[in-house]
Amino acid sequence: VDMGVSFGWTTTEYADYVDEYNMPIETDIQLTIVPIEVGLRINPIGRSHEVGQFNAKTKNAIIPYVGGGVGLYIYDYIEFGDYIDFYNDYIVYAEFESTDVAVGFFVVGGLEIPIGPDMSLLAEYKKSWVKCGLSDSFEGFDDFDLGGQTISLGVTMSF
Repeated sequence: VDMGVSFGWTTTEYADYVDEYNMPIETDIQLTIVPIEVGLRINPIGRSHEVGQFNAKTKNAIIPYVGGGVGLYIYDYIEFGDYIDFYNDYIVYAEFESTDVAVGFFVVGGLEIPIGPDMSLLAEYKKSWVKCGLSDSFEGFDDFDLGGQTISLGVTMSF
């Protein structure tokens, strides 16, 4: 079971448009995603090999793995700020929010490098596919794409 939280915030502005004070027209965007994932990892060459005449086991120097799974992705997406009403040609302040849960899929591939009997360094690539609808605030918009790609570096510990 893999659980995590990600949070993003960015400010955007209209290209080639300014307000009456010659300032950029800005909108803030916030995205929070809480993924709850269940997956399976396969070690194609195993985690260890036998050595010596008594067939003692020792961890491989590098342990590659591949895997995949399914997840629930709880998200909260907020936009707030100034928008151009191109129909009436004026600037309006507005706030939009969409909160929901989506189902998605992911694949992973990585390398585990043991640095001790119970500790390893980890490098992982992950690609996920997650799409969901937005609330009525975003009427007319396409589905929201929460999927993407990540590269992670870390440390694992066994207990």
